[in-house]
Amino acid sequence: MRFPESFIQQVTDATDLVDIISETTQLKSSSGGFMGRCPFPDHKEKTASFSVSQTKQLYHCFGCKKSGNLIGFMKDYHGMTFPEAIEFLAGRARIPMPVEDRKISSEEERQAERRRQIAKANELAQTYFRDQVKNASADHAAVLYFEKRGLSPETQETFGLGYATSAWEGLAPFLKNRGVQLEIAEQAGLVRPRKGSQGHYDLFRERVMFPIRKVTGEVIGFGGRLLEKGEPKYLNSPDTPLFHKGKVLYGLDQTARYIRSEDHVIVVEGYMDLIAMFQAGIRNLAATLGTALTLDHAHAIRKITPNITVLFDGDAAGQNAAEKSLPILLKAGLRPRGLTLPEKLDPDEFIKAKGVEALNQLLDGAPDLFNLCLHLWTLNFRGAATEKLALIEKLQPILDGMQDARLREMYLKDLAQRVQMNLPDLKRTLSHTQAPGGSTRGPALKPGMTRPPTGVATSPVAARGAEIPASPAQAAPVQQNQGQSGPRFTLKGASKGERLLLSLVLKNRANFEFVQQHKLADEFSTDSLRQIFAWIEETGRHSPERFDRLAGLLTELVDDAGVVFESEKVIGMYLAPSGAGESGSDADNSEFESDLLRDCVRRVRADGLKRQIDRLTAELRIQSSSEKLEQLMALQRERMALMKNSLKSLSKDAE
Repeated sequence: MRFPESFIQQVTDATDLVDIISETTQLKSSSGGFMGRCPFPDHKEKTASFSVSQTKQLYHCFGCKKSGNLIGFMKDYHGMTFPEAIEFLAGRARIPMPVEDRKISSEEERQAERRRQIAKANELAQTYFRDQVKNASADHAAVLYFEKRGLSPETQETFGLGYATSAWEGLAPFLKNRGVQLEIAEQAGLVRPRKGSQGHYDLFRERVMFPIRKVTGEVIGFGGRLLEKGEPKYLNSPDTPLFHKGKVLYGLDQTARYIRSEDHVIVVEGYMDLIAMFQAGIRNLAATLGTALTLDHAHAIRKITPNITVLFDGDAAGQNAAEKSLPILLKAGLRPRGLTLPEKLDPDEFIKAKGVEALNQLLDGAPDLFNLCLHLWTLNFRGAATEKLALIEKLQPILDGMQDARLREMYLKDLAQRVQMNLPDLKRTLSHTQAPGGSTRGPALKPGMTRPPTGVATSPVAARGAEIPASPAQAAPVQQNQGQSGPRFTLKGASKGERLLLSLVLKNRANFEFVQQHKLADEFSTDSLRQIFAWIEETGRHSPERFDRLAGLLTELVDDAGVVFESEKVIGMYLAPSGAGESGSDADNSEFESDLLRDCVRRVRADGLKRQIDRLTAELRIQSSSEKLEQLMALQRERMALMKNSLKSLSKDAE
């Protein structure tokens, strides 16, 4: 759902960014805010370069240049989407979620309450299963199993690993004693009713338990591995109002931050593969729950990254999974690579036998999944015409379903080389390959083109099979705003002086009012900059007491959030000898900031005059005019005066 702006503001106002970031790295009070080591997993550092402003609710790393506001941190560090971040922060602040602007039926209210009760039952069940391990003796079956698999106590705690006892009624009375109705526990897939008698019994018994969590950390289901011989070896929670096996990926509550950081995910086939790789240091992971990859899985991954490597077991089942996943991943717009492990090993076994470095080397060299499948499909390929046609027919639906036209063109080139055909002949064959039912396909469409719907009258040209340009809405979806889909403003084309001025304006209202007095709107180099300043003026006018928060709001609306920290970098460079982001005394800062602001105003005005001078010079080349020449000379004198009064030490940085 889309959240009202008032609700988003209420949630962000109720949460202190310093508190959130303090949970990931130690922060110490510094001039103007807090400093600490960068918490992002792809930036390893020994000295503090990560700055957090409590006043503005912004963070910035002077080392890796990551920056943003509260929502940005939840998205980039914790791997949450915008709605997930708002939902998580609202829950943390105990703010009830808003209802949609329509009448909510009593049935909908009942279902929402049921989901809350199921979530509570799951949390209590996780505690119960975890306590069975914590309180177990050293020779307990679950403890010995974890030792055998090489899982450290820290790893067990990270993933909340637990144990379901062999008792038929262990969890059921535990939940009942804590106020959970057993009908709710039944709907959560934790217990089942006894046949022909009253009461309930535990669904999971004598199993190592893996809680399945949303990226926000909420437990939505469980997976259990049987310790003794029997079937099924792995048992997942049944589908519930919170859990659907074909839509959920395991481990994202711990791994999403690494996936976002590396812009790449490695998908494995089970709990233990993911946990073993995570413990070994490979952390940009996700796992399916004993099922093949689905389109829902692929769409969930696409929200975090387009780059995916699917790691398959090195057996026939792994090969089959690779072939089935290819069309799904391509249809979702992902860029898939694939790796089947040698010697029929799974990832956990491979790490134990060969080591994590060997696995990393294989992952780094993982081939494109299309080419991996193409290799498997052409192992005994002899080049006969019938073989070529059979392969093309096999690939036709995969290629037709692809979203990325550029990638499709590259695949066609690989395919042409593999079947020993030139590219034009291959494309003609594809465009006339027989479709299911015996009819032949029409001419292939080029990117950005579409055919009219069946049954719709067309022009004579279209009736002959001509291609019709797609509408703008079809060719390129328009991004929406409100921080939930894409930036509203672009800083492309803005000069360094303009970026620095914008950063200074966002520092405090006094700076903004100073710039307003100079009426610089006509001097900015881009329309987008004029729109940004107009947005600051309009937003600040409606909520003057929230001016300090404007910088945080703007980071969600621009394509480069780092602009907010331009002034901090310049001030730190000139007033902090260490260059680590800390500056001098407050008096020094204030005086220097004031000089810097005036200099930026002069620079922006001088740049505006330069554009006017260039335009007049071009006009005079075409037709001389004494009036324009006089105007040109006046502009040049004005610009020279502005340049002369600029701070020489900052002239290069502000240009």
